[in-house]
Amino acid sequence: MNRNRRKSKSRALRKKQVNRNYKDSPFRMIFGNRKAALELYNAINHSNYQNPEQLEITTIEGAIYMGVKNDLTFLIDSVMNLYEAQSTRNPNMPLRGLIYFARVYQGYVEKRELDIYSGSRIKIPLPQYIVFYNGSQEEPDRREYRLSDAFERKQDSYCLECVATVLNINTGHNRQLMENCSLLWQYAFFVSKVRLYLKMYP
Repeated sequence: MNRNRRKSKSRALRKKQVNRNYKDSPFRMIFGNRKAALELYNAINHSNYQNPEQLEITTIEGAIYMGVKNDLTFLIDSVMNLYEAQSTRNPNMPLRGLIYFARVYQGYVEKRELDIYSGSRIKIPLPQYIVFYNGSQEEPDRREYRLSDAFERKQDSYCLECVATVLNINTGHNRQLMENCSLLWQYAFFVSKVRLYLKMYP
């Protein structure tokens, strides 16, 4: 009896691990190279960059800070992009993004040996934070989560802000974006099929 319970527990654990990991790991594998990241960037920003060498991958590999690990970060044309794949609705994404952006900008400053104590203003890339949502809950095509929405005290303006733009990539959503980036469509199609098979064969 104990043996059966252990087997059942082991199967449940494996299923939980599959449910948690099959969506984010493929995203990193697909878009973790310059060419694929550039295609996705062009589709989102309606740009037409052709040279992948213009793009610098800045993802902190294997880094987990306060439990935050991101999918993809890269720099192009003075824009620091943070891309995440998310399978659940999560209004805490701006806080996670803020923590990770701080690490990425720290690396940017150190790599370029910039003096943050200088009397002259140093220039840093513009941040852009995109979350690709592919969960089962109903979501609009586009939603914005703001760090300031989480502040316990409200006022007219804030000295700190982080905005996570959530794009729904489930079937029937953001069709133009999906048409413009075949890799993103393929990723979303893969996730939908895995979700279907998990339901069919629990």
